[in-house]
Amino acid sequence: MDFQKHTVPTEGYFSIAEQNWLLRPREEWVLRDGGLWLEVGSAGVDGIAFALRKGMSGIFAFYPIDNEFVWKADDGSALIAGWLSGSITV
Repeated sequence: MDFQKHTVPTEGYFSIAEQNWLLRPREEWVLRDGGLWLEVGSAGVDGIAFALRKGMSGIFAFYPIDNEFVWKADDGSALIAGWLSGSITV
């Protein structure tokens, strides 16, 4: 995989409050669109996935309805912190 350096916890992150894997364990990551992006988690609504994109830095939200990526955080710990504080939403 030709992804930029990303720090995503390989053990994932499960949000107890939402009963959702915000970031999934590494063995559940899925390569999508012929290797253009790696699905590493889920917002838990509307099929929105958290993704690493080939050749790009950061974690993105992928909105399948619009087929659109929106940058959300520099790395996994920033995504988790922002999600828990409410500064990162989808």
